Amino acid sequence: DRAERVMISSAAAVSPVKRSRSVFKTYLDYRVGCQALAKAFVDQRRVPVAVLKAEREYGELCLEGVQREIPEVFTEEYRPGDPVRTQLSRMKASGMEAVICAGLDNEVMNLVSGLSTLNYTPRIGVSGDHFSREIRSRLGTQGKGALS
Repeated sequence: DRAERVMISSAAAVSPVKRSRSVFKTYLDYRVGCQALAKAFVDQRRVPVAVLKAEREYGELCLEGVQREIPEVFTEEYRPGDPVRTQLSRMKASGMEAVICAGLDNEVMNLVSGLSTLNYTPRIGVSGDHFSREIRSRLGTQGKGALS
């Protein structure tokens, strides 16, 4: 018998869990976090809500969480690192009053930059701990109503 080794990964990107039953991963629960954000916006009557979804596992998990509260949620996808102005333009044109995003710091900064460029002021919900003081300060008065 070959003893299996335990591997623990703290990465937030692609999950190695499917490779072996001996692989474990710690990460933010994006599904639960995004569901809580969606519920908060629904409870505050902040609908319609959109999801800015990263083309990564955490983006899928976030969308699944939001869909538990808002089954037919408006969704725009992006590749991490790419500007998101086009996606935000479509959200703005569609009248989205709140945007939920599960992304890393640089992705949230892209979101903030795109909102500023478009003069678009929806409520913002960011799952996880990626809502630093720098990001909040760049949001200005819009950051006061932001959720994380």
